Amino acid sequence: MKTSEKKPDAQQIEVEVLPPDRKTHGTTEVDTAIGAIAHIMDSLFRVPGTKFRFGANPLIGFIPVVGDQIDAVVSASVLLRSVKHRLPRIVLARMGLNVLLNALFQGIPVVGDWVTFVFKANQQNYRLLQKYAGQGKPVTRGDWIFVFGIIGGSFALAILLSFLLVYAVISQFRTW
Repeated sequence: MKTSEKKPDAQQIEVEVLPPDRKTHGTTEVDTAIGAIAHIMDSLFRVPGTKFRFGANPLIGFIPVVGDQIDAVVSASVLLRSVKHRLPRIVLARMGLNVLLNALFQGIPVVGDWVTFVFKANQQNYRLLQKYAGQGKPVTRGDWIFVFGIIGGSFALAILLSFLLVYAVISQFRTW
């Protein structure tokens, strides 16, 4: 006599546990745009016979009065676009400091243009973005206020330096 064994209907399920998807060093379309801006501003041209590269940034700096402000606007736009990548606040502060130092040095005739050739603030900010993208908390209103404060301070300082330079030049002509 055969006994029929009834097997319960069971299905095998395979489970695979994956670590959370974190973007640490990947690039996105925005990163590519920021990278392109950094390349154009800081390393578009190569000095023949050397490895030294420079971009449009020092060339724009030669435009009297408004050249420094144009560069500050471009650098600030890179910083603004970087906020969306959830960077830690300390990295945003470092990027803002790069923009501020670049604006400060550009206000000094001749020396500022030389520092801009060497400093390459946009390239430094792009490298910081690549290194720390996605490692912070989600972007909050406080992050935006923080970044706008850095940018506002940078612009105010750059404009103040430009006005002081123009005032110094005009006051030299008045004494004649």
